[in-house]
Amino acid sequence: MIHSRITNLWTMIERYGELAALAVGGLADLQCEIEDWKARHPDERDIVATDALLLNAKIVIGRVRQAAEACELIEDIRDDLDDYGLFISIRPPVDELRTRTKMMRKRVMGLFRRDYLFHIPSSDVELYGQIVPFGRSVGDGFPGAQSDLEHAGNCLALHEYTAAVFHLMRAMEMMVQGLTNRLGISNPERAWGILLSDMGAAIKDFRGEEHRAWSEAHALLYHVKEAWRNNTMHPNASYEREDAHKIYKAVDAFARKLVALL
Repeated sequence: MIHSRITNLWTMIERYGELAALAVGGLADLQCEIEDWKARHPDERDIVATDALLLNAKIVIGRVRQAAEACELIEDIRDDLDDYGLFISIRPPVDELRTRTKMMRKRVMGLFRRDYLFHIPSSDVELYGQIVPFGRSVGDGFPGAQSDLEHAGNCLALHEYTAAVFHLMRAMEMMVQGLTNRLGISNPERAWGILLSDMGAAIKDFRGEEHRAWSEAHALLYHVKEAWRNNTMHPNASYEREDAHKIYKAVDAFARKLVALL
């Protein structure tokens, strides 16, 4: 399941862009309408706005409210919209309506320009917001690791590769704990090489399918070690896209194999 706040560019334009364009464009059209009225009545001063102008102002402010609600910005502009609505209800002079409409348009444009969007390539969007990214069996077998696995996928999608590996290694700690408990290996917090050696010794007396399955798990753990390369907890450690994705896939394969053995 993809996170509910993820949407593609077309849907975003279709759902939000049209509303935002109608809101900002409506205010611009209202400004032009007011200016046109002023041009046709150059000698009029302190004249109350016409019914047509006030009706259009009411319609436009409704569009702005709808767009702000759809874009989850309503709390930031609700008071301004309420004040503008009250202002036009008292039938203000045209000059004041022109000034307030110009201010409202500037306020709305500033609101829409304030928020920023992060582009996630289509190749990475499936990584984001996956509650059980390595499957339900891994989720059930290692419930304590799921938060880190989900965040690892999120970080990959957001191009935070070193952070992704950090979360993967936290998840691996819990998986390795399950492995060492099952094989009777003490001190699971040892170096990779020693852990792999102890695991190899623990499974050497296994026979048949059990030996083959555990040997596969041993090989997959070795692949995690090789992909990891260094200590993510070290402040100078960093990873780029290729390495982070390689580790993610290696941990995925190891987790799926291990949970079937425990």
